Parts: sequence; C-alpha cells; structure tokens
Amino acid sequence: MQSSVLGLPELIAHRGNAAEFPENTLEALASAVELGVRHVEFDVQLTADHVPVVFHDANLVRVAGRSECVHELDWQQLAGIPIGEPTRFGAQFAHVRPTSLAGLAEALPGWQGVTAFVEIKRHFDELFAIVAANNGAVVKTIGDEVMFVATTAADAAEIAVELVAFADQHPALRGLRGGLAWGRLVRGYGDYYGPVVNLAARAVKEAQPGEVLADLELIGQVQAATRLRVGCVPVNPANRPSSFSGSRASGNRRSSLRK
Repeated sequence: MQSSVLGLPELIAHRGNAAEFPENTLEALASAVELGVRHVEFDVQLTADHVPVVFHDANLVRVAGRSECVHELDWQQLAGIPIGEPTRFGAQFAHVRPTSLAGLAEALPGWQGVTAFVEIKRHFDELFAIVAANNGAVVKTIGDEVMFVATTAADAAEIAVELVAFADQHPALRGLRGGLAWGRLVRGYGDYYGPVVNLAARAVKEAQPGEVLADLELIGQVQAATRLRVGCVPVNPANRPSSFSGSRASGNRRSSLRK
C-alpha cells in the first residue's frame, strides 16, 4: 500500500499498537491513532449472546490467563474480565477490559482520516484441529468454507460429521453443511482438482444446515468401517443437478451421514 504523499508506504496497525498495549483493545487502537497511523486492523467474534466483540483468540488463556472461550461467555460476563496480557505486561494493564464492536464504533468518528479493517474470526483453528485429529489435512479456506482431504473414506466421514457437530455448539458457526466425495484427485500448486472435488462442492450446496451429504462410493466404504449412521433423505428432483446424479441412491433419495 502506497501513500499519495511522496509515495511513502502506509502502515496498518495490526490489532492496534500491540507492542506497547494489550492487543485488540481500545487502548491499543487509540494509541496507534495518536502515533499517526491512518489504518488500523482488529478482529471481531461473537459472544454466547451474539454480541460482536473485538477479540482475536478463541479463548482467554493468552490475554487473561483463563480457560474460558469467548463464545461460551455472555457479553456482560466477558466485559468484566481483565485482558491486560499479564504474561507480557504484568499488572500494568490490569484495568483494561474487552470492548464490543459497538463501543469501538463510537470511538471511530473521533479518529478522523482513519480507516479500519475488520477480520471476522470464525475459529478455524478448532476446525483444523478436528481435521488433523482424524488423519486429515486442510487444503484451503475460502471465506467461511474449509476444504480438506483424507486418505480413507472413514476418516473423511468422521471429520465431516465432527465438524458439523462442533459448529452446532458454536453460535458463530451454527448451520455448517458438509459434502464428501471419494476418488482420485489431481494435485498441483498446493490445491486439488478433478471431478471428485466438483462433486463434493455440489454436495455442499445441496446439503441442509447440519447435514453431511456423500457420494455412494464413500458411503459404501463408511458403512463397513465406522459407527456413523447412514440415512436417506428425500430429494426434490426439480432441484437436482444432473451432474450430481452419480452420488444419489435410487428413488430420488440421497445419502447423508450422522453420528
């Protein structure tokens, strides 16, 4: 990013002046502005009662020395917890508390000429851990989508079902859908390609919130290898993509996976 004045590079204060203040706090962001920075960045996620708050980590361990997760606490509970990063700063910022997005929005008009960049945290770290724990590997994320691969159909099914189950417990992720397909892939430039990838993508689009759809090749292997239950749900033929027919059971029904 280049400044229009003298071609000087512009700086973005990542989580505010995090070198001298607890990160992602009103104090850190205000300090960056006072130092002359014209661009600030901060993270936002939801509390248990769906209040957007300025917070990076999924839990309070690093900034408060506590084990609770942000999504487990109501805003009133979180608002009273000191987040002064005692490991870095000791008791110097024991008075610092979290700020809500609404609270930060009230301060922005006073920071004239400042542009704010917001990153919405969706707790991909926890989702990645589920994939890794079941012998899978994350290929990439696109927006709120996660693409992963696994070496066995059973592992792929376990991963998908556990991801959906985890999301159902998280207010920011609830309603996650999954799509699986089994077969050979073409790998290149850190990504995977081929008809199997396209089929899985179509399965995601057809799945209902909280559901994992899979092609019949994968279903056949999963039934013999896991404790997952395979169910069939009705399909509206008018909405069925023709290229997705290979993943259908007979009688206009589709195969889904559940615990």
